[in-house]
Amino acid sequence: MTSCCRKIGLRRRGTTAVEFAVILPILFTFIFGIIEYGRVQLVSNLLKTACRSGARYGATEGISTTDAQARVAQILGAAVDPSDADVVVKDAGVFDSGGTLPSTASEFAAPAALSDPGIDSL
Repeated sequence: MTSCCRKIGLRRRGTTAVEFAVILPILFTFIFGIIEYGRVQLVSNLLKTACRSGARYGATEGISTTDAQARVAQILGAAVDPSDADVVVKDAGVFDSGGTLPSTASEFAAPAALSDPGIDSL
């Protein structure tokens, strides 16, 4: 009986190594997928934070568009190469030059894409 058990044990000697070789790529894919998902969430949160902080910083008096863009690039530099991100500030030039703000409805110029052709006919 002892020799029979010994023969079975010798035949199954490499099965652990084969099973490990089959499971290892799946395990690594799963682990690296979790790590990459965490990085995606980190970058997404960082972009939201940089946008929010840049908007708050730019809303204060005396801050130019360039200063706000520099603040956003500084925050993004923690996890992303700032040269890979385009920071766009929409229509803030009136604040940079010290010009006057529009005070009447006729001074506001709506872009052509936003104007409604049905309003002009009324």
